[in-house]
Amino acid sequence: MSQPWHERILPIPLSEIKMKATQLIPVLLYAILAGCNSQESSETPQAKAAMTITTTDVRTQKIPQAIELQGEIAPWHEAVISTRVTGIPLAEIKVDVGDRVKRGQLLARLDDRTVRADVARAKANLAQANADAAQAAASRNRVEKLKAKGVISDQDVELARTQADAAAARVLMAQAEVTVQEILLKDCDILAVDDGMISTRSATLGQVPQSGSELFRLIRQERLEWRAELKPKQMSQVTPGQIAQVTLTDGRGISGKVRQISPTVNGTTRLGLAYIDLDRGHKASAGMYAKGEILLAEEEATVVPEEAVVLRDGRTSVFRLGGDGRVKQVSVETGQRMDNLIVITGGIAVGNAVAVRGAGFLADGDRVKVARSGNEPGKKGTAQ
Repeated sequence: MSQPWHERILPIPLSEIKMKATQLIPVLLYAILAGCNSQESSETPQAKAAMTITTTDVRTQKIPQAIELQGEIAPWHEAVISTRVTGIPLAEIKVDVGDRVKRGQLLARLDDRTVRADVARAKANLAQANADAAQAAASRNRVEKLKAKGVISDQDVELARTQADAAAARVLMAQAEVTVQEILLKDCDILAVDDGMISTRSATLGQVPQSGSELFRLIRQERLEWRAELKPKQMSQVTPGQIAQVTLTDGRGISGKVRQISPTVNGTTRLGLAYIDLDRGHKASAGMYAKGEILLAEEEATVVPEEAVVLRDGRTSVFRLGGDGRVKQVSVETGQRMDNLIVITGGIAVGNAVAVRGAGFLADGDRVKVARSGNEPGKKGTAQ
């Protein structure tokens, strides 16, 4: 019987060839994968380029401490100008709200015709009383002379003397009435009690005010004060003479000085008041509500430039420079801001180098290059 065709052509049995092929397949696959990996590694991009930044060292500096407050702007003193005369109508009003006045200036005038008539009547009564007193005094003198001659009784002498004394008393009463009527006449002129500005006017032409009725209010000397509200623990920090900075709602600033501190706190709000005299020449108005701060003594504080602090995802942080040329994002706690500096109250120690210019573009672990400062040649890490 002849051999199969494959046995005549191949010297190796077919079963052995199948086994060899099975063993070679993994080797070929490994070689193919290795070649692919080699090609991919040759195409790997270069590492991210380093960013150029400036840095500065966290340092300490004397910073004026301040407490932020709010409160009302109010008149230093407000004078109430009223009438002392009853039942006389207002005949003239000379000023209005906002007018500047001087002490003793005429603000309004009552219809004084009846008062002038009363003054004239009182003066006439005084003249009559003086005449009666003179006549009574002359009668007393005559009686006393006759008594010396023994032609008149002691009773007649005593009567003459009494009548003279009564006439003199009526003179004093008449003089007092003249004074009262002259005062009423003078009070018909409503005068400014001090220099200042008219803040309110309730007087109306033709009005018949009662005694004590308010006609005007006057801001004395045009002086305003800021009444800053203090918590009990803040009252011990504020003392007279300290400087205050007040910011109005439109952003304008006013300087002032603490005049005095209230000795008590409000029973409802539990707040005290600091009375701050505001500098002249401001544009504030009474009744405004303003924010501000009172400057306390200077204290050493840890500071960094404002540009070095980054607010990202609700996290306040700085980028600390490491020895390997990379930066590390460090969370910090901040305080007040002043002159492009921010006070650091926790999170990083004095002497650490932090990124300044370019800090807002960094991420944790970035490699950086530190530029030299143009202000201090040769010193790395100084913010420009």
